[in-house]
Amino acid sequence: MEKLESLDNKKAKPEKNKFLAWLTEDDSPEIGLAVKEPLPQYLEGVVYEFKKIDWPTREEVIREFVNVLIIVTIIAVTIYALDIAFERFFDLFKGVVAK
Repeated sequence: MEKLESLDNKKAKPEKNKFLAWLTEDDSPEIGLAVKEPLPQYLEGVVYEFKKIDWPTREEVIREFVNVLIIVTIIAVTIYALDIAFERFFDLFKGVVAK
C-alpha cells in the first residue's frame, strides 16, 4: 500500500514555487481585452491624454536639436580621423611588407 501511495505522489504535478505563482497570477483581467468604443469617445480620450503630456517649449527643442547636431558632428569627425589614421598606417605597413 505504501508503494502505491509513493507512485501516486510521483505522478502528481509539482507545485509551482512562490515566485512563479506570483509571476503568472492574473490580477487584472481587463488587460488584453479589446473594448471597442465609438470613434468620437475614442478621439475625446486621445485629446484628453494629449492634454496631460508635458510638451517641451520651442527653446528646449532648439537647444536639444543643437546638442544632437554637436554630438553627431564630434562622432563623425572622430570616425573620419580614425579612418584616415588607419588608412595611412596600413599604407605604411603595406609599403614595408612590399619591400
